[in-house]
Amino acid sequence: MRNKTLRQKTADAHEALDKQRIELSTKRLASVNEEAAIGGRLEKLREEVESVSRRERWAQELYRERRDELEGIL
Repeated sequence: MRNKTLRQKTADAHEALDKQRIELSTKRLASVNEEAAIGGRLEKLREEVESVSRRERWAQELYRERRDELEGIL
């Protein structure tokens, strides 16, 4: 009876260890994928910031031109 109980506990511990290994492997893979995705997201955000900055500069220049034109008329 004792041998059977020990065998069962050993099997349960082995199963729990396998589950933990799978979970760890999954988390590591998710971490690697997230790290890879961060670079792409960062590049997109940089492009978006550059685009917004260009539009802002263009709008400011247009505003100055219109203001100068209005002052010229007045």
